[in-house]
Amino acid sequence: FCLTRHGKVVRLIQVAYTIAGDRTRQRELRSVLGAARKFGCDDLVLITDHERETVHEKGLTVEVLPARDWMAGKW
Repeated sequence: FCLTRHGKVVRLIQVAYTIAGDRTRQRELRSVLGAARKFGCDDLVLITDHERETVHEKGLTVEVLPARDWMAGKW
C-alpha cells in the first residue's frame, strides 16, 4: 500500500502473513525497499500476522509489526 499526501508518497506498507522463511523474508523486504527507492520514501512498514522486529537494510529501516498492533496503533 502507498499512502500519499499532496502527491508525495509518505508511507509504504507491505503485508505478508509471515516472513519466517528466508525466501519469503527476502522477497517481502526487497519489494518494500525497492518501492522506497523508487518513491523516495523512508517510512516503511511490513505488517505480518505475529512477527515484530526492526530491520535495517540498505540504509533504510523497515518496522515489522503484527497486524493486531498496527491496527491498535501500538507502534
